[in-house]
Amino acid sequence: SGTFGYLSGRRTVNLDGVVNNFEYQEHLKQGRLDDYLSNIGVDYIVQHALWGCKRYVDVYGNETYELYLPSRLYAGYGDSLIFREEDIVYKSSDYMDRSGNITNLAIWRYR
Repeated sequence: SGTFGYLSGRRTVNLDGVVNNFEYQEHLKQGRLDDYLSNIGVDYIVQHALWGCKRYVDVYGNETYELYLPSRLYAGYGDSLIFREEDIVYKSSDYMDRSGNITNLAIWRYR
């Protein structure tokens, strides 16, 4: 999130590790990630590798993505964010990550 924040000139919050604060980890443990993100004023979520998200398609062809964020402080705990296809404000073309997986970067509007 540091590089993205620097290059975009925006404030960023790291959601993938212990780097964030104790309050974040507590919200993950309690399954209240939405409350935490709303309280700190998050507007967008950036995910650099969509292979880290579960993708669902309903019978009408509508896509939904589930991004699971595990707590790094409390083993076995975490919470998910759900995004609809219409929440996507940017999706990159395919690229290969460091592991050789084909993936995309996505930016979702968060409520």
